[in-house]
Amino acid sequence: MNARRRSLLVAGMLLAALPARAQRYPARPIRFIAPFPPGGGVDTVARALGEQLSPRLGQPIVVENKPGAGTTIGTEAAARSAPDGYTFLIGPIGSQAIVHHMYPKRAFDIRRDFAPVSRIGYGTIVFVVPSASRARSVKDFVEMAKANPGKLTFASSGFGALIHLTGEMFKQAAAIELTHVPYKGTSQILPDLLDGRIDMALDSLPAYIPHLKAGRLRALAVASRERSSLMP
Repeated sequence: MNARRRSLLVAGMLLAALPARAQRYPARPIRFIAPFPPGGGVDTVARALGEQLSPRLGQPIVVENKPGAGTTIGTEAAARSAPDGYTFLIGPIGSQAIVHHMYPKRAFDIRRDFAPVSRIGYGTIVFVVPSASRARSVKDFVEMAKANPGKLTFASSGFGALIHLTGEMFKQAAAIELTHVPYKGTSQILPDLLDGRIDMALDSLPAYIPHLKAGRLRALAVASRERSSLMP
């Protein structure tokens, strides 16, 4: 039995010995750790969830953004927190699966150090380009890339992140060469995409909706089996 399991067993024994007048959960603020910068899809979901849960639980819910290193910084912070039900990691399971292959020397293990609580929802990946782009369809973009091998760029939230691998899969499927430009998250990608310094991003849809509706960006496709109700 490892040390963590022993500590959890001892904690369970202590809790069982407490009188019936013990404090009800939650008795203090709850922390949501989002392993991405503010403004992205995961951050938006974490804050929306916190706003709905806080009045029902009667306690504040604080969202802490800890981006970087393909979600490993935020995930490690959550893993090191006390296993008392007051710290939750809000993040895509796909990123966690990738991290375990990209960072073999990480200080945490998703199966050992975490317990799943709930699936919050499903994300939709959108293929987005600047409004000034000559590409009006995915076909247009592929033709542009084939005519200019390696000159067009695609953004991601860091090496090994889900949207990095999504971009690499698109490159393979389309048989094109694109230059990868890593950022820490969507809030860093958006300014360069809006100004046309980046040619394309395959990213989570929510953060892009205001700019798409304003005509500052153009969506060419969504990576889902059915049409998105937000971007049909």
